[in-house]
Amino acid sequence: MAIRTLSLQEFDQFRSARTPLARGLTNKAVEWFVDDVRTVLGAIAYDERDLDWRFVILGRDTQNRFRAFDHGAGIKDLEEARRQLVEQMALAVPVVAQTCMTSHRAPPQSAHRQ
Repeated sequence: MAIRTLSLQEFDQFRSARTPLARGLTNKAVEWFVDDVRTVLGAIAYDERDLDWRFVILGRDTQNRFRAFDHGAGIKDLEEARRQLVEQMALAVPVVAQTCMTSHRAPPQSAHRQ
Protein backbone atom coordinates (compact mmCIF):
# COMPACT_ATOMS: atom_id res chain seq x y z
CA MET A 1 0.00 0.00 0.00
CA ALA A 2 1.45 3.31 -1.08
CA ILE A 3 0.35 6.85 -0.43
CA ARG A 4 1.30 9.53 -2.92
CA THR A 5 0.80 13.26 -3.28
CA LEU A 6 -1.76 14.76 -5.64
CA SER A 7 -2.12 18.09 -7.34
CA LEU A 8 -5.18 20.17 -6.48
CA GLN A 9 -6.62 19.39 -9.92
CA GLU A 10 -6.27 15.62 -9.31
CA PHE A 11 -7.80 15.95 -5.84
CA ASP A 12 -10.76 17.91 -7.21
CA GLN A 13 -11.51 15.12 -9.70
CA PHE A 14 -12.59 12.96 -6.75
CA ARG A 15 -15.34 15.49 -5.88
CA SER A 16 -14.56 14.65 -2.29
CA ALA A 17 -15.40 17.69 -0.19
CA ARG A 18 -19.08 17.01 0.48
CA THR A 19 -19.25 17.20 4.29
CA PRO A 20 -18.77 20.48 6.20
CA LEU A 21 -15.62 19.17 7.91
CA ALA A 22 -14.09 18.07 4.63
CA ARG A 23 -15.11 21.27 2.84
CA GLY A 24 -13.73 23.46 5.61
CA LEU A 25 -10.34 21.77 5.52
CA THR A 26 -9.88 20.87 1.88
CA ASN A 27 -10.82 24.36 0.63
CA LYS A 28 -7.75 25.72 2.46
CA ALA A 29 -5.44 22.77 1.86
CA VAL A 30 -1.88 23.12 0.67
CA GLU A 31 -1.11 19.42 0.11
CA TRP A 32 -3.28 16.49 -1.02
CA PHE A 33 -2.75 12.71 -0.89
CA VAL A 34 -4.31 9.45 -2.13
CA ASP A 35 -3.65 5.76 -1.52
CA ASP A 36 -2.80 3.51 -4.46
CA VAL A 37 -6.28 1.95 -4.66
CA ARG A 38 -8.00 5.36 -4.45
CA THR A 39 -10.21 4.60 -1.45
CA VAL A 40 -8.65 7.10 0.98
CA LEU A 41 -7.78 10.77 0.40
CA GLY A 42 -5.97 13.20 2.66
CA ALA A 43 -5.42 16.94 2.79
CA ILE A 44 -3.25 19.21 4.92
CA ALA A 45 -4.19 22.83 5.64
CA TYR A 46 -2.68 25.73 7.56
CA ASP A 47 -5.00 27.37 10.08
CA GLU A 48 -4.19 31.09 9.95
CA ARG A 49 -6.31 31.83 13.01
CA ASP A 50 -4.65 29.26 15.29
CA LEU A 51 -1.28 29.41 13.51
CA ASP A 52 -0.99 25.64 13.25
CA TRP A 53 -1.52 22.78 10.81
CA ARG A 54 -4.40 20.34 10.49
CA PHE A 55 -5.37 17.44 8.27
CA VAL A 56 -8.45 15.55 7.19
CA ILE A 57 -8.74 11.99 5.92
CA LEU A 58 -11.60 11.09 3.61
CA GLY A 59 -12.68 7.51 3.00
CA ARG A 60 -15.24 5.99 0.68
CA ASP A 61 -18.53 5.11 2.35
CA THR A 62 -20.85 2.22 1.52
CA GLN A 63 -22.21 4.21 -1.42
CA ASN A 64 -18.70 4.85 -2.74
CA ARG A 65 -18.73 8.57 -1.81
CA PHE A 66 -15.91 10.22 0.11
CA ARG A 67 -16.72 11.25 3.68
CA ALA A 68 -14.58 12.71 6.45
CA PHE A 69 -13.13 9.71 8.25
CA ASP A 70 -10.52 11.20 10.59
CA HIS A 71 -8.79 14.49 11.27
CA GLY A 72 -6.01 16.06 13.27
CA ALA A 73 -5.39 19.61 14.46
CA GLY A 74 -3.04 21.70 16.54
CA ILE A 75 0.06 20.44 14.76
CA LYS A 76 2.97 22.85 14.98
CA ASP A 77 4.77 22.20 11.67
CA LEU A 78 4.07 20.92 8.17
CA GLU A 79 6.47 17.97 8.37
CA GLU A 80 4.71 16.63 11.49
CA ALA A 81 1.28 17.18 9.91
CA ARG A 82 2.44 15.24 6.85
CA ARG A 83 3.85 12.42 8.98
CA GLN A 84 0.66 12.10 11.03
CA LEU A 85 -1.56 12.23 7.95
CA VAL A 86 0.33 9.50 6.10
CA GLU A 87 0.41 7.32 9.23
CA GLN A 88 -3.34 7.70 9.79
CA MET A 89 -4.12 7.15 6.11
CA ALA A 90 -2.16 3.88 6.21
CA LEU A 91 -4.28 2.75 9.16
CA ALA A 92 -7.49 3.85 7.43
CA VAL A 93 -6.94 2.07 4.11
CA PRO A 94 -7.79 -1.49 5.29
CA VAL A 95 -10.83 -0.27 7.25
CA VAL A 96 -12.20 1.73 4.31
CA ALA A 97 -11.36 -1.04 1.84
CA GLN A 98 -13.34 -3.51 3.96
CA THR A 99 -16.31 -1.12 4.00
CA CYS A 100 -16.15 -0.78 0.21
CA MET A 101 -15.87 -4.54 -0.30
CA THR A 102 -18.78 -5.21 2.06
CA SER A 103 -21.02 -2.74 0.25
CA HIS A 104 -20.28 -4.26 -3.16
CA ARG A 105 -20.94 -7.91 -2.30
CA ALA A 106 -23.68 -9.71 -4.11
CA PRO A 107 -26.79 -10.36 -2.03
CA PRO A 108 -26.91 -13.83 -0.49
CA GLN A 109 -28.62 -16.45 -2.62
CA SER A 110 -31.81 -17.96 -1.33
CA ALA A 111 -31.53 -21.37 0.27
CA HIS A 112 -34.68 -22.39 -1.57
CA ARG A 113 -33.94 -23.03 -5.23
CA GLN A 114 -36.64 -23.98 -7.65
